Amino acid sequence: MRRLAAAGAAVALAYVGAVLATAHFTNRTVRPLFDAVGPPPVYRWVKPPPDFAAGNIKPKSTEVVFGLAPDALPPAGASEDSQFVFNLPKGSIAPHEGDGQGVARVEPADPDSLGALPAKQFADGNAYKLTLRYETTATPAPVTLPGSVLLTVPVPAEGIVYSEDGKTWRAVKSQHASATAVGGELPGAGYYLAVTPDVISPSGNSGAGRLLLPIGFTVFVAAGLVITPLLLRRGRTPKTRQARRQAARGR
Repeated sequence: MRRLAAAGAAVALAYVGAVLATAHFTNRTVRPLFDAVGPPPVYRWVKPPPDFAAGNIKPKSTEVVFGLAPDALPPAGASEDSQFVFNLPKGSIAPHEGDGQGVARVEPADPDSLGALPAKQFADGNAYKLTLRYETTATPAPVTLPGSVLLTVPVPAEGIVYSEDGKTWRAVKSQHASATAVGGELPGAGYYLAVTPDVISPSGNSGAGRLLLPIGFTVFVAAGLVITPLLLRRGRTPKTRQARRQAARGR
């Protein structure tokens, strides 16, 4: 039992050491090894990398209607695939004469069809276009107070970039929600895209790469956590059986 506890402690210390080394030498935010139970949902690509093309379900556009009255719920909604979720504070869209409601339209887009990203940044999944308009007059509905957005990503993201026209991008305040989601500020209508600097091997022209190094390290540590106790248990089994036989003879 002591050997098993020692092995588990050694693996835990190895992981902590790797976390500290990563934070010190790379100056990047370190994420926990496990932050959920079970595998993440399958990501739905607009333009999937070749390795993920088989079985991919292309996401669709969706529209959400929201009220403009003072007692109406704040504007909020999600894309059809739930990979883009947004919220706006109460009063962020002003009432408009002739309109009793507003409409938010979310459209998934291929990042490669949009403007170039900032240097050393790579697309992490789909881009999403958010359009806000008044329902009856169909005029654009400006946002007076910034809201929030949550993007599901295929690999851990560094942050979110925003573009009003899909040509020029700028970073917005972002924070890691989990290994498969990143949250950020929503200044208004436009394009939103999660980005990462860690793309090692782009697949085709999709601009979506795979984090081979972090994923490989995670798999290695996870395998160690599972295999080490099994090996130790197997190694002590003959001794345990022998001790039982000797005890039985002594009786």
